[in-house]
Amino acid sequence: MLGAPDLLEAALARCLLHEGAGVVVVVSHRVYGKAAGPQMSDWLRGNGPPVEHALMAWAALPSVASLNRLPTSA
Repeated sequence: MLGAPDLLEAALARCLLHEGAGVVVVVSHRVYGKAAGPQMSDWLRGNGPPVEHALMAWAALPSVASLNRLPTSA
C-alpha cells in the first residue's frame, strides 16, 4: 500500500525467473481523494484475494491469456 495526501495505491507483485532474467508482474489500483480509505478497502476485499491467488498460481512465466484474466479496472 502506497499513500499520499490525495490517493492510495495498492500494488500486488510477483517475481519470476525466465530464461535467466527476472520478470516482475505488478497489478496496481489507485483511489483518488482525501477519503480514499473505504473505497480502497472495498476494492481490496473484492479483488485482493483473486489477484493474489492468480499471481501466486504461476509456476512459470504466465501466458498472455493469464495476464489478460487479471482485472484491469474496478
